[in-house]
Amino acid sequence: MYVQLSTDGERVESWFAGPQDPKHWPNVAEIEANDLRYVDYYESLPAGARQGLPLPAR
Repeated sequence: MYVQLSTDGERVESWFAGPQDPKHWPNVAEIEANDLRYVDYYESLPAGARQGLPLPAR
């Protein structure tokens, strides 16, 4: 999955449905659904904001 990480790489700040141009989206990375940074991001969102996002892999 494609995400934008915080500048220190410790947190997911946003999720994308496909790859993004790093010139326009700094700190974009491809990670797995079981990455704890994504799990933390997903669980921090209200239920309504989770709609359409991939479920974290456990």
